[in-house]
Amino acid sequence: MPEKAKEGLQLTVVYACPICKRNKSKFFMIIKLAQEVMHDADTGELIYMSDEMETLTLSDGRPDLDLRCAICGHVGPLASFVPN
Repeated sequence: MPEKAKEGLQLTVVYACPICKRNKSKFFMIIKLAQEVMHDADTGELIYMSDEMETLTLSDGRPDLDLRCAICGHVGPLASFVPN
């Protein structure tokens, strides 16, 4: 797991799916990547595509992560999986 991803995921927090409520143990971590592209405004033709992808980050520099419940498939922001 990339170091940046480890920084965004709190490993000692109990996560729970906000939809099915059953899953508290198995999730898929989704790391968001971005690639710069440029299209012609008139034709839609691809003009430029960056060779590099970058990890999307939150304003505090942590990676922008989503979780997917392995039971029901719900995908949402990491914070929505932390029970109140």
